[in-house]
Amino acid sequence: YGIQHYIYSPTSLYPHKNNDLLIKAFLKLKKTKKLPHKLIITGIDPFNKAGWLKSLIHKYNLDNEVFYFGWISREYIPFFYKGADLVVYLSSYEGFGLPVLEAMASGCPILASNRGSLPEVVAQAGITVDPENIRDVSLKMYDLLINKAIREYYINKGFSRVKKFSWEGVAKRVIKIYSSL
Repeated sequence: YGIQHYIYSPTSLYPHKNNDLLIKAFLKLKKTKKLPHKLIITGIDPFNKAGWLKSLIHKYNLDNEVFYFGWISREYIPFFYKGADLVVYLSSYEGFGLPVLEAMASGCPILASNRGSLPEVVAQAGITVDPENIRDVSLKMYDLLINKAIREYYINKGFSRVKKFSWEGVAKRVIKIYSSL
């Protein structure tokens, strides 16, 4: 897509994904820090909310700063992670939160919601934040974008963290649970 510096949010347009809060935090970041970064949001639109999202983007005059690409084929998603300077995932609840692990495996620092299963998945390999605290989200995005030491720390922690998750490990734990019943 020709976008060089961007924050990536691999989400959907379900209300609990908090895209509105992300856009507000991004707006604050752009107004206060003047970074060149864009925001890319991808994911399904199960309730036809793309028009709502685009009107929100337009309301804040971010038409050339925030892009919603909709559903992306699994084969192309790794390119979005690899090109991103930061992955932000502000969901209010998740059953697991696979996108944060995908980002870690791609060497991208993570800023995730401190809600649901995300703090457990992220652990110490990323920064978690209250998604409703726009100021804090904006400040944490800024820190992860410009502080090389912090970026490297969380990228390395992410590589270590993602190694703890595998389908084989999940299968072994499920078998162990069933065996104990």
